[in-house]
Amino acid sequence: MNQEGWSFDFAPQDKENDHVRNYILEACRNHDAELNGIYDEDGKSKHTMTEERKSTTNSRITSAFYSQKRQHVKLLTLSSDEIAHQRAITNRDARLREKYSKRMAAFNLNKADFIERYGADCEVFMDKGYMSDEEVAEVNNKGQTLSFTKLVPKWRSDLLEEFYRYLDHSTSLKSVAGNAPLSRVPKYTDPILSLEELDELPSWGVRDEYLFS
Repeated sequence: MNQEGWSFDFAPQDKENDHVRNYILEACRNHDAELNGIYDEDGKSKHTMTEERKSTTNSRITSAFYSQKRQHVKLLTLSSDEIAHQRAITNRDARLREKYSKRMAAFNLNKADFIERYGADCEVFMDKGYMSDEEVAEVNNKGQTLSFTKLVPKWRSDLLEEFYRYLDHSTSLKSVAGNAPLSRVPKYTDPILSLEELDELPSWGVRDEYLFS
């Protein structure tokens, strides 16, 4: 069994992997409920996944299983340093997926408020490609992350930075121990987008020096 809980000696549909698959399906059901605000009076999810949604999710789970199995087999051939590096990448990617999911949930639940503050076109900046990436900057002797280096595109305006801070305020991103929010040290990076692509974005989100008009 690997660190994600899969038993790679069996297929993802086998009973030996039921606990993992069912856990993921339940997480998806709760995620759908959170996005759509489907709760009962006690705040519990009363959302039921459609058969189509369940089938699509199971297909993705199967695909993820074999992807993780390939990664698991690959790790068996690597040195301890290489394994640590690969796990750091995997953990970063998982963290960013969770961060994006929380941001989307916060935006959808408070969409009217965001539009009132930043305008109807603010939803454009919910695209994952416009958000910051992160690199682990510091860990403690247990391998837990203490702080991050946040890679911030130089083209983003102060108002767009405020938009993302306001978005994150309601998600309350916590440390591993669940205490204070982790420190995020900004590191400004050159644009990946072309000037033409930046010029098509809502102008309030882009610094003047990166706009044609």
